[in-house]
Amino acid sequence: MELSLIAVLDSRTAAAFALSAAQTPPNLARKKDEAGKTRIDFYLEHLRQTAASLPKSARYGIFDGFYAKQKFVSGVCQLGFQLICRLRCDAHLKYLYTGAQKRRGAKRKYDGKVQLSDLSRFASVPTTDGELALFTQVLWSVSLKRRVRVVVIKAKKRTVSLFSTDLELAATEIVRLYRSRFWIEFLFRDAKQSAGLNDCQARDKKALEFHWNASFACVNLARVVALPEKTSNQPAVFSMKSLKQRFFNERLLKMFISKLGLKQTTIKYQEHYENLRNYAVIST
Repeated sequence: MELSLIAVLDSRTAAAFALSAAQTPPNLARKKDEAGKTRIDFYLEHLRQTAASLPKSARYGIFDGFYAKQKFVSGVCQLGFQLICRLRCDAHLKYLYTGAQKRRGAKRKYDGKVQLSDLSRFASVPTTDGELALFTQVLWSVSLKRRVRVVVIKAKKRTVSLFSTDLELAATEIVRLYRSRFWIEFLFRDAKQSAGLNDCQARDKKALEFHWNASFACVNLARVVALPEKTSNQPAVFSMKSLKQRFFNERLLKMFISKLGLKQTTIKYQEHYENLRNYAVIST
């Protein structure tokens, strides 16, 4: 069983907010269905259905290397978004020819095949991270049938290649935006550990999707509740377990106050009330 999740990434709070969760049809796992549709068709349709609910400020779609396919990339661009994605290790790329053209005949478009092991024709990009080296170039992607800006990230033991359909986007910005995709993993972690994402026993597709979306909505609301508690310009430290523990402590304290016939205003102004409210909380 697999679910497809579309989330909005907020760079101001360094957090992801779930927008729509849908079940991937099981018969698309290895082959086309009876109508000739593939998983890419399903993911693209899911994005089309959700696009109207995305914020108007959303300009980029960030995806992993599985989505680096011509049908999906073209579909995302047709929806009015630019795409940032990871390149496949066997991607077929060509240099664009920028030299003088012949007066007659077809114009020359390409200037040789790209070998990512040789970056001598790439532009080096300065970076503040001493452990990374960035190289970028606008190339022609044979499989995607379009020009893309490619960014090669060379670390000590690993090389990663990214691309963007926005040819004017800076290489450092492409890397920063792609890194933000990892925030979605925290949504799954919090939904599984604290919002019952895995607890549904229903078998009906609509019931499953309702439960999944309710779990992610719970995490979204928890993040919104935690935002006013941020007191510095640094990214807020959010802990779903801590928030649940704090609400549990408040509920327990209110019960004690009610059963003992005490005045809530008097108790809540005591300095120890806040200590009890944050008892067993990981982050405050």
